[in-house]
Amino acid sequence: MSHHPSSEIQSYLQHKDYSLAIRRLLDISLDSANPGIIRDAISISQAYHATTKKESIDKAVGKLVSQVTGLLEQISLESPRHKPSELLVSANEISKSYNTGNFRLQPISLEISTGDILGIVGENGNGKTTLLRCLAGQLAIDSGSLNHTIVKEKGVYPIKSTVAFIPQRIPKWYGLLKDNLYFSSSITGTRGEHNELMVDFMLERLNLSSYSHLTWDQISSGYRTRFEIARVLLQ
Repeated sequence: MSHHPSSEIQSYLQHKDYSLAIRRLLDISLDSANPGIIRDAISISQAYHATTKKESIDKAVGKLVSQVTGLLEQISLESPRHKPSELLVSANEISKSYNTGNFRLQPISLEISTGDILGIVGENGNGKTTLLRCLAGQLAIDSGSLNHTIVKEKGVYPIKSTVAFIPQRIPKWYGLLKDNLYFSSSITGTRGEHNELMVDFMLERLNLSSYSHLTWDQISSGYRTRFEIARVLLQ
């Protein structure tokens, strides 16, 4: 049974799961597509994280609940953003082999729709990465058919520019984390205040704000992966 987002967040607050309430608040603020509401949600998240560092969150719970409830009242949940499940990718008997070695990805079929979470499990060398790279447009398939329904243009580049893919070994980046996010957002045409808003949103949503001024060598491998998630989502 699905729950109304507002009721869901109020339930999290009642059970003192403030972190989850804040994350869901950020999510539905983004769904609103209202820059003012998104900025208010970011401010609430920033205040929450600052409070947890200085004092018990229970001491500030009244203000937090009031702020969240007030913002929920502003968010219009009547917009047609909660759509039925939609097919995103359809693969029919796709296979892949390499010029060297004996490996071959055996024909496989699958479908992925909005809201799906799909796990690919197998031993090393069984083709998990090969399958993912084919789906992401990084490798051309040898046989079968692959259809990305949300990609309107034909060719590999439109697929690569639409499907986010994070490799196991992330290439090293240079400069400050936040500057890299600004750049990643800008190359898709997001400029000015909206660029800054989206970067601030992603930093808060993935709890990266405290690390935004750091470099590659100053963060752990886990946070490097989290940064990469933020980067590809901004694109």
